[in-house]
Formats: sequence, C-alpha cells, structure tokens
Amino acid sequence: MATFFFMEEEDPDKLTDLIVNLVDSRLPKAYGFDSFDDIQVLAP
Repeated sequence: MATFFFMEEEDPDKLTDLIVNLVDSRLPKAYGFDSFDDIQVLAP
C-alpha cells in the first residue's frame, strides 16, 4: 500500500514540525504504520 502526501509551507520551521508530527504520531495512529520501517520522507 502506498500513501502520498504533498505539502506546501512557506515557513521551514512549521514544515519541520508538521513532518515530525506526521511521522512520529499521526500516520502511525491513523494507518498503523511503523515510523521507522514503513515511512519515508522525500524532499527536494
């Protein structure tokens, strides 16, 4: 299963906080993902 999220945020600090929150708690809680084994963060 692949899930993609595209996010745009002007403030790098807010974006960093959002990504950490998603990977650390929101995605594992919503989808049962393991933060370390199941999630990749791709950024330019």
